[in-house]
Amino acid sequence: MGRYNESQRKASAKYMKKNSLSISFRLSKVYEQDLIEIYKSIPDSKKAGVFKQAIRDYGSRPKTENE
Repeated sequence: MGRYNESQRKASAKYMKKNSLSISFRLSKVYEQDLIEIYKSIPDSKKAGVFKQAIRDYGSRPKTENE
């Protein structure tokens, strides 16, 4: 038997749907091999933090007039 019962799983799914955003994207093995190698070099335990920091850095940079 699983760790959670059915009602706990449903409550967890409802909470996640309301309070989180799942983001995914693809990298081309042909054209973006450099990015794939960088991604692979990041320890699994640090990947989410690296992406969050990159988004924060992007958000805090000076805006250009084309944006």
